[in-house]
Amino acid sequence: MTLGDAVGVAAVVDAGLAQFDHRAGREPQTRSDEQREYFLSGMRRFVERDPDGAWVAADGGRVVGMVAAIRRGSFWGLSMLFVDPAWQSQGVGRRLLDAGLACAQGAEVRMILTSSDPRALRRYSLAGLDIHPTVEARGTVDRSAIPGRLDGRSGDASDLDLVASVDAGLRGSRAEDVEYML
Repeated sequence: MTLGDAVGVAAVVDAGLAQFDHRAGREPQTRSDEQREYFLSGMRRFVERDPDGAWVAADGGRVVGMVAAIRRGSFWGLSMLFVDPAWQSQGVGRRLLDAGLACAQGAEVRMILTSSDPRALRRYSLAGLDIHPTVEARGTVDRSAIPGRLDGRSGDASDLDLVASVDAGLRGSRAEDVEYML
């Protein structure tokens, strides 16, 4: 992936998310200008910070798939893998996943958050990744139901030491990634 691929990557991700929403019976969401710029900034960051995990598949000059993985010490995480719906089931995703996995060599901790797409789950399992169930919840939080003893606040840069200490248990800090998101 190069810095110049960011707009093409955004188009592939948008098409993949629209397909996912459609399959789930939801109306596809459109990014605001602010959300789009944040996404493009994140893609540029992958190219600059994690070039070994940032790959695209292209047909001529058109991006048809992308993968973005991070490596922090002995921690590896697959952040995104998208293939243009018109190019799915043609081996593009497998080749991209293989490229992303190449930077996982020697990682003691591997993590991936995935969709419920059976093809993706099968591919990740075949790649040697364990699949663990998760929960998705939607709706508005009833703040009155939260026990008063559960203090909470929005995080900020003063929490980066806490992030680093929690991540130390994962053998690779992602504090720089949290700082970027702040």
